[in-house]
Amino acid sequence: MNRAPVNSEILDRLPPHDATAERSTIGCLLLEPSRVPEIAQQLGADDFYVDANRRLFGHIVGLYAAGSRVDEVLLLDRLRSNGDLEAIGGHAYLAEILQETGIPANASNHAQIVLKHSQRRRLIRETTGALVDAYDDSQAPAAIASSTAERLLAVTRADGPRSIDTPVLFAQTLQDLAEPASQPIGRTIGFKSFDTEIGGLYPGELAILAARPSMGKTALATQVALYFAEHGRHALIVTLEMPARSLAERILANRAGVSLQAIRSRSLSHDDRSRLVTGNLDLPVQHLHLVDRPRMTVAEIRWEVMLRRQKHSIDLVVVDYLTRLQPADPRQTRYLQVAQITADLKDIAAEFAVPVLCLAQLGRAAEAKGETRPRLSHLRESGDIEQDADVIAFLHRPERVDRDDPDVMGKAYLFLEKNRNGPCGEYPLTFDGPTGRFSDGPRFQPFDEFTPYGG
Repeated sequence: MNRAPVNSEILDRLPPHDATAERSTIGCLLLEPSRVPEIAQQLGADDFYVDANRRLFGHIVGLYAAGSRVDEVLLLDRLRSNGDLEAIGGHAYLAEILQETGIPANASNHAQIVLKHSQRRRLIRETTGALVDAYDDSQAPAAIASSTAERLLAVTRADGPRSIDTPVLFAQTLQDLAEPASQPIGRTIGFKSFDTEIGGLYPGELAILAARPSMGKTALATQVALYFAEHGRHALIVTLEMPARSLAERILANRAGVSLQAIRSRSLSHDDRSRLVTGNLDLPVQHLHLVDRPRMTVAEIRWEVMLRRQKHSIDLVVVDYLTRLQPADPRQTRYLQVAQITADLKDIAAEFAVPVLCLAQLGRAAEAKGETRPRLSHLRESGDIEQDADVIAFLHRPERVDRDDPDVMGKAYLFLEKNRNGPCGEYPLTFDGPTGRFSDGPRFQPFDEFTPYGG
């Protein structure tokens, strides 16, 4: 839908506000001070448009926070001591507020009106800022759009109560746990040993899947997303390195059991083509959502999630991979950029109550040290990643290291090295190279028994 052009007249209008609702909110708190904590959860002093009301609210909350009684006399004394009495219009303005205030029980409703207008003013400020930025030739359009999107989302992201009603929280949690038919919270990923012991991936958590190059982390993450889709859940795959067409070829080969190399080289036999078609007749394309823009920020991923949630749920977000994401502020050091990216991915998981599975690439440092098993210390800038991630797992295939050992062919390991809310463990898998498919492996010998690099 085309919008009417913005003219200067609309920018000259008085910003949205409701002075009556502001005064009523303050009056209600003076008449019934016990409501101060409740209203302070909804509003801050900056949410008030009228300067006098902003100052009054701040002093009322200040009195309550100091453990003092909140009444007209003490408020006037505090205003006088801080030099704000004349600024608010003196005793006369306070008397006017108390005279026109209605029922204190309506305080929360009045506060919501104040908050609504405050958010509108913030939207105006942010969009006006974007308008100014758009005229700046030194800024890339994509960077302007990304930063604007992040700021606009922040306007209402923290909307609602700012603290938790602890008794209600525990009562609801206990009721859910006591319900015999309650459903598992975790989302299984298709590997029996991992799903049985860990419960799968959990909504609201950030999971990192790390591996050295060519270990199969993209194949494994794609297979997890496909498993979600096959079980009626919607999976969003954001690939910043591989074109969506290549990802589609991987999925088709995986399901049909056809060689991926034969697909890439277009050397498919008649039997291969037949299996490709019959093996993908029931491909759950309506539950798979692919995005393959090579330069994306976390804010843009958030928008992708929001857009799709307008039509259906999103049950999994896969990001391939971490260091390909663009920082919100390219002027920061890389250390700080990674810290912000992982924190923002964690925010997406929490905001939309969805597991976020982000891939990360390990460097070659471990090989130089003669270490075989990947560990937390091998993660690039691991301090920041480890801090924000709820789950960190490493994928390793010994055959990529020792190609001459027939005993390790097809064997793979998923090492769960960090699990904020559960146990860690080692989960053997089997990898079929031609199709790029992982499956549950037998309980073969522990990985530590294999010979390390240089052995």
